[in-house]
Amino acid sequence: MKKNVFLIIITVLTVICIIGGTFHHFGVFRKDSLSLTSSIKRGFKNGGLHFNFSHLDDEDEETEDFDFDDDDPKSFDSEAISEFKELDVKMHVGGLKIERGNKWEIKSKYSRTYLKPSCTLKNGKLSISQPDFKRSRIGNQSARIVITVPFGTKIEKLSANIDVGAIELSGFDIGTGSIDTDVGAIAVSNVNFNDLDLDSDVGAVSVELVEPIEDYDISIKSDVGGIVVDGKNVKRSYSQKGGKDKRLRINTDVGGIEVK
Repeated sequence: MKKNVFLIIITVLTVICIIGGTFHHFGVFRKDSLSLTSSIKRGFKNGGLHFNFSHLDDEDEETEDFDFDDDDPKSFDSEAISEFKELDVKMHVGGLKIERGNKWEIKSKYSRTYLKPSCTLKNGKLSISQPDFKRSRIGNQSARIVITVPFGTKIEKLSANIDVGAIELSGFDIGTGSIDTDVGAIAVSNVNFNDLDLDSDVGAVSVELVEPIEDYDISIKSDVGGIVVDGKNVKRSYSQKGGKDKRLRINTDVGGIEVK
């Protein structure tokens, strides 16, 4: 009983510290800010922090009133792109989805103009960032990026780092991949890979393997969160040697992990 109480206390303190650090990262702690409690109630939604600080926004700030639960392509800014073999994403706020589609394309939507992604394609490498992001700005900070790639696509090297936002990958192949979120879940399905690292400070991680689990070298660790591997509950860490040259490593500070 004492052990369970201790784990609950540690979990709560860890979440509060990480959320507090995240709010500080975005400049929320100001004299005229609303309480932290009211901000948290807005929650994390589709890769964005939703703060109820509308009275503090600049009057001349351009905004886009998007429904971030709406996947209607008409609500996205769309841009056709050429084929790429390497992808590097560095974002402050925004959900990222990479999926199989009919063509090479980037679609994005954002609640503030300073969250608009900048995309550069050079020598087969696509780089995405938010160069106009203003750390001191507060308000409804939400963004989403959807990248579609044709059937049979293999991204030789994929790197994605997002401060606040979920990441979802499906329907293509990866050579080497590294995914990192400070606050945000990670979901991988129908993706064949050789080497994949997944890290989430706060957020669950889910991986659906395309080949038998016995083929993979697997290393998993969660400080606070359950781990399920192939339908079986395991303790805070799990490792195995695989029969093929495939590697999967997953780590979370606060968040459950499932591999199936």
